[in-house]
Amino acid sequence: MGILVTTSGFGPGTYEFANGKPIQLYDGTQLLGLCRQNGIDARIVMPPRKPRAGGTGGTR
Repeated sequence: MGILVTTSGFGPGTYEFANGKPIQLYDGTQLLGLCRQNGIDARIVMPPRKPRAGGTGGTR
């Protein structure tokens, strides 16, 4: 069995790809739950967004 872990979430294509295959998918929420179940104090901290080239990184 394979395991695929992400700190955020999976898109619909990932679930379609994994369907019928021996793959377990764990998103960020499930990952934190597994850590807590095993006595690991964990959190997911996203890095700050980098500004886009030629812009300030804000919305238009």
